Amino acid sequence: MSKIAARNQAAQFATCCLALSLSYAVVLSLSEGVYAAMGASSEVRALTSVVSTGALVVLAMASTWRPSWLGPRTATFGCAGLLALGAVGVLVGFFGGGTLPGTVGLTFLFMAGSFSILLVKAGCVSMKPQAILGCVFASFLLGHVWSYAFSFLGPLATLVACIAITAFVLAASHPYYRPLLERIKATDAPGVLAATRPRAFLPFGHQVFIYLALFNFAHGYLLSFSSTGATTSNSLFTVATILVVGIVLVVRKGRMFPDALFAVSVLLVTGGILLAPIAEVDGDFAALFLAAGVACFNLLYLYALLVISSKNKINTIPVLAWGASIESFFMLAGGMAGQGILQAFAADHTAVSVLSVMVVLVILGCILFTIRSFSFDRTIADIEPDSSLSLASHSEAWERRCAEIAAQAGLTQREQEVFVLLARGRNSPYIQKELVITNNTVKAHVKHIYQKLGVNSHQQLIDLVDARTT
Repeated sequence: MSKIAARNQAAQFATCCLALSLSYAVVLSLSEGVYAAMGASSEVRALTSVVSTGALVVLAMASTWRPSWLGPRTATFGCAGLLALGAVGVLVGFFGGGTLPGTVGLTFLFMAGSFSILLVKAGCVSMKPQAILGCVFASFLLGHVWSYAFSFLGPLATLVACIAITAFVLAASHPYYRPLLERIKATDAPGVLAATRPRAFLPFGHQVFIYLALFNFAHGYLLSFSSTGATTSNSLFTVATILVVGIVLVVRKGRMFPDALFAVSVLLVTGGILLAPIAEVDGDFAALFLAAGVACFNLLYLYALLVISSKNKINTIPVLAWGASIESFFMLAGGMAGQGILQAFAADHTAVSVLSVMVVLVILGCILFTIRSFSFDRTIADIEPDSSLSLASHSEAWERRCAEIAAQAGLTQREQEVFVLLARGRNSPYIQKELVITNNTVKAHVKHIYQKLGVNSHQQLIDLVDARTT
């Protein structure tokens, strides 16, 4: 590796660590400070969360089926526009401009924050897995450091810091997520490609997302108990837990241990939920378990999604947007469930304890009944790399190469049409439907194409085009 390449990789690593850690600080402390500074009610908080979640779902669907809409310019200026509108709204609301401007401003501001964090994460997928692991680990630790430093800010300073940090991380990450978005824009829709190569894509119903929903529901549920809010001891215990994970990683020479870390996170979160409603136990003690367990799972979850995305960059935005929407929605759902139980059984600690045990049993049941067929290690390993998907690109070079191969092989007009679809990774049923021909006709064309090209399989045909294009 050249010195210039090494410096570029080091700069990307440092930039992504800084941007991710600052993003976490916004989530950990500044977002709550903005709510407090605005005097936002629980209804307003729920509204901003629901709207942001909905926007992430729309983004996930659009990037799955219409990736051409999501170019780097659209993403950057769209996020910057939301940030500007949010900044104006919250500042007007802060200086007494009324409830409506403040609510609208908060909504735009948190949409901008959600999108910017997603783009920051997308900028990390071009790094190698070990670099991604180091970046995720370092950013988690730095995030708590920034969070502690920002806790000394006043209300107005909190607002300004939240806006400035969001703008900074967006600008800092732009050189790294821009090439990714350019590639995605020039590629067939992931939803279409997944139909022909499902093993290269992480579906929206995958167990990774189911566990993400369960953990965030548990997190929101426990945080609904007023005594278990964020505290200094809570953060210190979380940092200590992450440091222990880091020591294990060092001992293992930078090799991740996803399944073992998942088991630890399940134990810690379960203990936190069981302890929280018991009157004899200090709620902050329960929060220590929860915060540590959620931190372990979030570290594992982010590492897994980024490594999976690094193997199939075409599906990066759908996967990250869908994960972020699940995280936001189920955190809110868990909080609302906990508040509902507390309001309904305010004077009955036994009832609260029993209901909390039931919540734990449901979560553990969902995990235990699916864990035998699931492994984070296997999930990451089984995702096929996107080298076989690069031919879906609509680049002029690729189109020219297909035309050259077809001409050299003497393919007929109809065979050329079938050949192009095969080169894009389409299967026989798709070709049959697309060209409105019978299955037998497709088989006959494929046989003739293979003979003329001198290949024996679909993959060899793809490799033939890919080798000459690249």
